[in-house]
Amino acid sequence: MGKAKPHALPPRHIDWGELPPPFTVESILERAAQKWPDRVALDFYGTEHTFRDLHTLALQAARGFAALGVGPGVNVALHLPNTPHFVVCFFGILIAGGCVVNCSPLAGIIETRSQLIDSGAQVLVTGNWTTQYRQLRRLVGTGALRALVACSLLDFLAQPQARELVSAVPDPDPTSSGEIAFTALLALDTRMARLERATLEEELAVLQYTGGTTGEPKAAMLTHANFAAALHSSQRLSAGRTAQALKELVILPLYHILGLGLMLRAFWAGFELIMHMRFDAQRVLSDIQSKKINLIAAVPAMFARLAAHPGFGSCDFSTLMGYASAGAPLTTHVRGCLEERVELMMRDSYGLTETTGVGTVPAPMRDGKIGGVPAPYAHMEVVDLETGLSVLPAGEVGELCFTGPHVMKGYWNRKEETAEAFRGGRFHTGDIGSIDAAGYVTVTERKKDIIFTGGHNVYPRNVERAIQEHPAVAEVAVIGIPHLDFGEVCKAFVVLKPGHEPFSFVELCGFLTQRLASYEIPLDMEIRAELPRTSVSKVSKVALLSEVVRSQIGVGNG
Repeated sequence: MGKAKPHALPPRHIDWGELPPPFTVESILERAAQKWPDRVALDFYGTEHTFRDLHTLALQAARGFAALGVGPGVNVALHLPNTPHFVVCFFGILIAGGCVVNCSPLAGIIETRSQLIDSGAQVLVTGNWTTQYRQLRRLVGTGALRALVACSLLDFLAQPQARELVSAVPDPDPTSSGEIAFTALLALDTRMARLERATLEEELAVLQYTGGTTGEPKAAMLTHANFAAALHSSQRLSAGRTAQALKELVILPLYHILGLGLMLRAFWAGFELIMHMRFDAQRVLSDIQSKKINLIAAVPAMFARLAAHPGFGSCDFSTLMGYASAGAPLTTHVRGCLEERVELMMRDSYGLTETTGVGTVPAPMRDGKIGGVPAPYAHMEVVDLETGLSVLPAGEVGELCFTGPHVMKGYWNRKEETAEAFRGGRFHTGDIGSIDAAGYVTVTERKKDIIFTGGHNVYPRNVERAIQEHPAVAEVAVIGIPHLDFGEVCKAFVVLKPGHEPFSFVELCGFLTQRLASYEIPLDMEIRAELPRTSVSKVSKVALLSEVVRSQIGVGNG
């Protein structure tokens, strides 16, 4: 195979001109239905829906939500994986004037209940096949929820197809008080009152909970204007593709900012989404080849599983025009495997929930580090780590900050956290990095992830990069654990490549001696079959640290 072909890059410094006026998020689907009514918008395991179909369903859902009391100031929780229900209800809630609260269906019931209470959601939409369904329906009528909309896979799939995705296909007709089936919601023929809208810079479209990999999740208040700015930014970079009816594979969850942004960008451009309810490496490779996929975005863990799959080497990637990785750094090994087979350079991006997914756009690696240049309309600065108020000159390392129309309104019900995040008039990302004189951004580490050991600052990502150079290491996570003498020390959790024998902690230390400073070398190592992950496949260092703390205090040891 040949070398990966480079992708086009925007100039380092460019005047993008005046930002176009904002629009409502729900108008994205209406616009698509008007421009491409008969174009396929969604393929869900072979069941196709045109843009006209989706818009009609969203209008029906909006009338149903209005009958349940949804309107301006009412929050509605979506507790769904990637199914057509999510798309229809997302736009239906917004058409009715409500605000979407995205909840992960993979989260535990405690986290879900906490988000429902925190957001004040009055209506919940969930699947009757989920493990939490029975627990969630008990919340209806208790003051926590006014109503629950129960979705069934049989709403969009035949029973044999549904059985391939879930072990049981429950009766689609709910019976409890305050509960309504998705199909019944669509049948409610209610006349909606004319909406009295706030300014689009103030009106909330989505409450998006942060990933929570390093602390307690908070809900970012994202406005209609935030999403419009994010789409205008994306459009400036991909204007040449908007006239093409491309196919994009959706394996990122739509309830996450990455997947949600992908869906909105695709509908804005008129792309067809090939939607998967869950990640399955075999099905992904099969669809890339048989359905002639043009675009795909994923997190590194997904790409790693694709590269390790036996069918990866024989898959035909010739129709792929672009693929992107986001959410975490991609290992050099996996990047090399992908670029050798696909013959396209991997596109890395950096963004946050609080910036509506906007941050940097792809640029080549420098010195083995992943970065990029600021996206259109995104202004980035680096400030000092001590006060967070002094802007640092080019090349110096500090905390990355954003200003711009894509930056959230604030954190829901968290005035102190909002004030802290926006001190000095900038949004503080909590990420450590630098911006060189050419405008190239390098993201080094999470500020909260820094390990303070014996008076030294240790950046876990640097330690992880060094350990990943070991030929037997497939994946590694490094955290700081309490230590009586040093305050904190590094502990490494290692996953081995298939077929490789375990190595000892002494061997690891010897391997790292020439690669790291003595205070950076971990004082403990644990080899595992896999690492705990969040709902979007990021390694959960919170879960790892919780395990260490529980073991140190003897929880669960009898």
